Amino acid sequence: AWTDEEGQEGEYADFGEEGADDDGEEGMGDDDEDSSDLATTDTDSTSGNEMRLPHLESEDVEMLPAFAQRRARLAAQGRDVGAHLVPFSLSHDRRRDPPKEGVCQHKLFFKIDGASSNCVRNAWRRAGFERTNKGGWNLWWGRPLRFPEHKKLNEYQKVCHFPGTYYLGRKDNLARNVSKFRRSNGASSYPYLPVTYILPEDRARLLQDWRDRGERGLYIVKPKASARGQGIRLVAKPDVEIKKGASVLVQRYIDDPLLIDGRKFDMRLYVLVTSFDPLRVYVFKEGLARFCSEEYHSASGKVSNYKRKLGHLTNYSLNKRNAAV
Repeated sequence: AWTDEEGQEGEYADFGEEGADDDGEEGMGDDDEDSSDLATTDTDSTSGNEMRLPHLESEDVEMLPAFAQRRARLAAQGRDVGAHLVPFSLSHDRRRDPPKEGVCQHKLFFKIDGASSNCVRNAWRRAGFERTNKGGWNLWWGRPLRFPEHKKLNEYQKVCHFPGTYYLGRKDNLARNVSKFRRSNGASSYPYLPVTYILPEDRARLLQDWRDRGERGLYIVKPKASARGQGIRLVAKPDVEIKKGASVLVQRYIDDPLLIDGRKFDMRLYVLVTSFDPLRVYVFKEGLARFCSEEYHSASGKVSNYKRKLGHLTNYSLNKRNAAV
């Protein structure tokens, strides 16, 4: 049912099957085009003003031809439906060209958690970032975030660690994962890694290995979660030189390393992982070769040989303190 502008009630026309008029006869093609214009247009597309369609009484409608009767009824329906619509005009739309390429006017912020080197701070500043200590940062540089913290990140915020990277970054966790990989893929996997013991749980196995070697050979002791060579030392008698209950990582020491000009060295490569599923890894073309600041002497001889860290450890944080260099 519907109500016209004067409050008179009526009912919507029932056209039966699509395309048939009240008398069940197909309308003419030209008349159908005209009727569709009247039925769907209740707003002037150029001015936005409501169009006043002619209002006919029911007795006047009955005197019209069949196609005209349908047009009149459609016009009445259009007035009723159009009263509930907000008139708009597509001609009022404005097209805006995309902005020209240029420097972004919005500031980008990075936040550092904990200590950082000058090269890190300068790199982000050269990239156009500003440092902030507030919450509206775009880049987080620091410790790995916990899983609940990751859930609170906004879409515009990026962090420098994947969640759970300590399973590879911590020495004890890395050793456990390598051990699992060896068990599932064969003992020949990672043959270049020395035998590793995680103390205190592997203390008995470590001492048994030492006895099987005739209580000879050296072991290198490392903290599980440290860096820059802190706490690393060589021991010849693990039964007395490593305290019971100590939480450390112990490996057989490689006593015959490759030397350059009589010095130990290591090679550091820089790798960027942007995705784990699918795995996507980028390796930087340039790397570093870090050398000990003292010549290497076999540690299996005198005790003084393996007590001299600067001939065995390549860490820059240790060797930069060598006054003789």
